[in-house]
Amino acid sequence: MIMPSDKDYKSTKKIKQKVSNIKEEFEPLAKWIDEKYNVKTLNLIFDYIDNDKSHPRLQVCLEYANDKGKFMDNKTYNFDERKQNEIAKKFVEITSDYDK
Repeated sequence: MIMPSDKDYKSTKKIKQKVSNIKEEFEPLAKWIDEKYNVKTLNLIFDYIDNDKSHPRLQVCLEYANDKGKFMDNKTYNFDERKQNEIAKKFVEITSDYDK
């Protein structure tokens, strides 16, 4: 979760205000997420938990709070692991060309 004081919040707010855009390399993934899950992705933030390269993290910032429910597991009320894995797989697929 990002807070209003965080740089990630500020960068996402600028995208919402149309002052800036989502990073170009993330546009295909955002479009895929939007189409697959019928949501509006504002921003994608990739980083490493505690700056540890063995713990990558991709945050999906959605325009509408109620869209979060589309990613939840109705049995456990956690994020749906299957959907997380689908997004992770697509992320790797789309970004694999950037390593070359």
